[in-house]
Amino acid sequence: MELAHAMSEKIYSKTFAPGEDIIRIGDAGRNAYFIENGSVEVTLPGKDGIEVLAKMGKGEIFGEMSIIDDAPRSATVTAKENTEVIVIELSRYMQSLESSNPMMHLILRLVLSRFRQASPQTNDRITTSVTENNSMNEIRSLALEKIRFEREMRDGLKAKEFEIHYQPIIGLKDGKIAGFEALMRWHKGNEFISPGHFIPLAEETGLIVELGRVALKTGLQDHIQFTNILEENSTFMSINLSGLQISELGEIE
Repeated sequence: MELAHAMSEKIYSKTFAPGEDIIRIGDAGRNAYFIENGSVEVTLPGKDGIEVLAKMGKGEIFGEMSIIDDAPRSATVTAKENTEVIVIELSRYMQSLESSNPMMHLILRLVLSRFRQASPQTNDRITTSVTENNSMNEIRSLALEKIRFEREMRDGLKAKEFEIHYQPIIGLKDGKIAGFEALMRWHKGNEFISPGHFIPLAEETGLIVELGRVALKTGLQDHIQFTNILEENSTFMSINLSGLQISELGEIE
């Protein structure tokens, strides 16, 4: 149970009021932040007051340097207006260094880009090409789409939007219903989301464990009803589970 609980806390949104610090210099660095709406200022204390290092807005990421070291935050980031950020726990992407995860690629590209800009040996020699900018924008769009979709899945679980549909399995000998296969479907608003779209992301994020619990609980409860309706105790229920869920020994009794 602890595994699924931990995974459920990996991505979430948070809103900050104008003047509110999102991260402070000296804080432990564990998360990156994706600005969904609003704007922020990155500042340092200076001799003559606060020195503004950068201003950032919608679609930009800050705090991503946490992925390469455990050093404290090197600057303070403050909301300049009502600002909504998606909080990204970088630990969840460490397993994706060799994967095609667009958020991981975006963060690594940002880290490399900022190292380049900080290096006096490269400041005057390297300029970001149009192709690189286009690539970054494409990856940024993919990453934002993915984390938004993950958040929608988590909201859908809370709202009980995931349903179990049943495919009857007919016996060849007698033509009667021998059992059922439980199929997960996502009824999101007025549309059904294809399992081919949400299952891969659920497996990547660990949400597949929670979806599996829904399938187990609902499928077993409905199997009792089907057995009573058909007046046949030999009907079976086929429920697909992930290897991640099976690894939790407490799941199957």
